[in-house]
Amino acid sequence: MTPTNMRRQSTTDSSDTRAPQSFSATGSPTAMQSALRDDGVICVENVVDRHTIDQVNAELDPVLAGPTLGLKDAQIVSDGRRINSGLRHSPTLAREIAAHPLLMILANSVLLEYCETLQISATQVAEIGPGEPAQLLHRDDYTWGHVRGRSHPLSFVVIMALSEFKPEFGSTRVIPGSHRWDDAYQASARLDLWKDGIYTEKSYPRGLHEELVVHSTLEPGSALALLGTTVHGAGANSSLDVFRRGLVLQYCVGWIRTAHSNFLLYPPAVARTLPEPVQRLLGYQLEAKHCGQLEQGVDPIELLRD
Repeated sequence: MTPTNMRRQSTTDSSDTRAPQSFSATGSPTAMQSALRDDGVICVENVVDRHTIDQVNAELDPVLAGPTLGLKDAQIVSDGRRINSGLRHSPTLAREIAAHPLLMILANSVLLEYCETLQISATQVAEIGPGEPAQLLHRDDYTWGHVRGRSHPLSFVVIMALSEFKPEFGSTRVIPGSHRWDDAYQASARLDLWKDGIYTEKSYPRGLHEELVVHSTLEPGSALALLGTTVHGAGANSSLDVFRRGLVLQYCVGWIRTAHSNFLLYPPAVARTLPEPVQRLLGYQLEAKHCGQLEQGVDPIELLRD
């Protein structure tokens, strides 16, 4: 999915602002890949069934209800509860979703042209409560927005509904075609601001481009799949009593530092409890022979084997 195959457009061009193309999870991966290349985002219905989602939620409920658990960074993600260690708390998430075959087909189609292996950069469960304001519009590749000379996506993102996604509940807003805007690969040049986060510097001010957004509507188990260069953000929850829960899975090329410190979140004692495909996605594997080795040439997956 090289940028030479993507028509660049000005951020004022709204010709691509339409609802993302929707596919059944049993549909053609080739058609999904084509739509991703063209629009930067698709909707995939029924990636996992409702029973699986119910199991995931039951496993996560105690964690999200904990009075001292969850992350808060209102400047980036607003005020709701977030956890970055969902694979520790939900065996079903680790077993059934993190390395789901269709998600891996799509992630591979976006990223494997630029690397040998993929990593999970982030696994975040986000719960947006009543009255929570909208998230800033951003690109998830802003995680590496200080890297100059980028010309292709560094990540592929899945936003899966763990509860019903409606605009009034704070469903994800997305701008199809924004992966082809002129500023899609614009890098930060402010070293003095990097400690405060590239998201803070590069995300769009509130109100800018809101006329271009499309609000998603998803049933639990369905997902948006988008490039790391596609503009999106969680919406405002205007409901009185509904908590909107979603799962964000970000896959990235195998040679960059991940957004979440996987080896600390999932040290060997924890990683051994996970399926091997997930262990590898968490970084317990070599990239291009030398990246991530232990002793010379020793694959870190050996740490997890008897």
